[in-house]
Parts: sequence; structure tokens; C-alpha cells
Amino acid sequence: MEFSVPILSRWVSRLTKRNIFASVSRSTVHTGSASSKEEIENESDVRVHEDIPKAPLYPGHIPTTLAQKVLISVGSALAAITDPFRDDMVAVFGETTGTLAFRELHKIMSNDPEGRQILRDRPRIHTSTLDLDYLRQLPEETFGHAYYRFLADNNVTPDSRLAVQFVDDPELAYVAQRYREVHDLIHTLLEMPTHMLGEVTVKWVEAIHTKMPMCSTGALFGAVRLRPKQRRDYVSSHLPWALRVGYNAKNLMCVYYEKHWEMPLLELQHSLNIEPFPRKQSMQDHMPSLQKSGLVA
Repeated sequence: MEFSVPILSRWVSRLTKRNIFASVSRSTVHTGSASSKEEIENESDVRVHEDIPKAPLYPGHIPTTLAQKVLISVGSALAAITDPFRDDMVAVFGETTGTLAFRELHKIMSNDPEGRQILRDRPRIHTSTLDLDYLRQLPEETFGHAYYRFLADNNVTPDSRLAVQFVDDPELAYVAQRYREVHDLIHTLLEMPTHMLGEVTVKWVEAIHTKMPMCSTGALFGAVRLRPKQRRDYVSSHLPWALRVGYNAKNLMCVYYEKHWEMPLLELQHSLNIEPFPRKQSMQDHMPSLQKSGLVA
């Protein structure tokens, strides 16, 4: 049978909805005697489950072996590369390849006062924890209002972020979930839109701050899909800026975003050492000098 990307995609999609591995150990090899059959079944149980946690470690957790994680990683990576808008495949790839990155992020957050507070409080970002009407009514220059405007302009909701399933440690699972839920906040903080160029730019910053293979892969392969005009902007301005922000700004996983809603966006950027994006000057920007020269009234 041909093992194509669509088949892998459907298989991983089903896996994320239910733990199919529970049924793997129940498969048996039919032999001539019942005792032999039972013995083989027991050996299969041990072999399949030897490196899987005995029970789910948190709600929604799907325990998997290293071999199973590798298979899931390959399938989700191929599906995500083929269709970058498959958020479910991108999420699965991030979980199954990010263990080392999550450990390092947990260490970084533990050594930062604000990051440590996040790990203690474990805040979640979805409509049941956010007062969107409050954010809407904040002054336009605030970070909170900018986030509300980002959600409204892009017709997105915080509830669209999937729950972590394949990370075999509750502490690291929260780090992975936190990364997933602050992604739109990072977009807001960096003032980057959600088109391909904006996503690739944000992914470079995230790749430097999180060291997640998923972010690095997204940044590299996403750049390949840029249109010619976007590619020119990417090389001339977006990529150099993203690298400077990535290496110079405070780690964005250590920002307790929920405590900065009322802070002016520019002030928050400055406090995190985020360099303003080098936007092209418009005709309005040049108007004072043009008026002074007498070229316009």
C-alpha cells in the first residue's frame, strides 16, 4: 500500500483525538495452543508499554513510546510542510520534538522572577479567563487594547489553541501549552500580521527564544513559500530585525502578559528591549520636509 502524506495526516489526526495505543497491546499472534497465545500476548504488552507512562499524567495526555513519537513526528512534519495551515499537525510536531527545548525553557523561566511566577500561577489564555470587553475599552495605545484589536482584525479567538497531549511531564506540558497560548500575544507585541511573512518573522524570534525544532522548521520552510515581493522584504528588513529582536530582547516566555494589559504597547516593547520595526516612511512622514521645501502647500 502506498504510504502517502494524506494517509499520515489522517492517521495522526485520529491519534490526536483518541489514544489508539491502548489497543495495540491487545493484538495477539494466533498459535496452536491457548497457553502460547496468552504468553505471546503478555510479552507484547511488556514490549509495547516498556517506556510508556502507566497512566495519563494530566487531562488529555496520550502516553507514547519514543518509537511512536518518532513516527508521529515524521507524519506530522510531512503533513505540516505540505499544508502549513494544518495547525493540528504543526502542534503535534512541536510536542513530539520539543522535549529538550521545553526542559530548557522551564529552567529559563524558573530562573526569572516573572517566569517563576508564571510557573507558580499557571495562567491560561482563553475566553473563560479573559475579559475581552475590558480589553476593548482600554485606551488604544495599551497592550491590552492592541491584543483585542489583533483578535478582532484577524477574526481569531484564544480558544483555537489545541490542548497539549504528547508531552510526558506535567510541568513541561504546561510550558508547551503556555507557548501555544501566548503566540498571538507575541504577534501583538511585535506588531506582526498573520500573513506568511508575518508568521515567518515571528517564528524566527520564537525559534531563538524557545529553541523548539518546530519554530526553526517553520521559519526555514515558511520563508521558501514567500512570494517574490515578500521575499525581498524578508531579506532586506524582516529577517535582520527578527534576529536582532531574538538575540537582544528578554525571553518572551518569561513575560506575564496578563499583568501588562494597561501598559502602553511602546513602553512594554521598550521594557523588553524590543527594537521598533524599521517601517518604510510614508508620504505623510515626509510631508513636513516637503512643505518646508515648498513642493507642497
